[in-house]
Amino acid sequence: MTPHYDPKIVMMFTHHEAELEQWDFWDALECKALCLRGAESDLLLPETAEEMARRGPRCKVATFPGIGHAPALNVPEQIGLVEAFFAA
Repeated sequence: MTPHYDPKIVMMFTHHEAELEQWDFWDALECKALCLRGAESDLLLPETAEEMARRGPRCKVATFPGIGHAPALNVPEQIGLVEAFFAA
């Protein structure tokens, strides 16, 4: 099995961790937010998504089982969630 992304992409996070503190930017958002993550993601950890929901501007987190980092938004469950978010 091979990933569908370059595994070296995470190096920028591990080698420059101090430079990538983004919570101040996240905390400054004033609009509602929707975080979609695949349960099998090794890039967006559950703890980070939970912190986004806790800190964020009305952030809703949806985690899809059996999916890697980014849900493809090509099945009714995923599409419906996005449609409902924008309709609200």
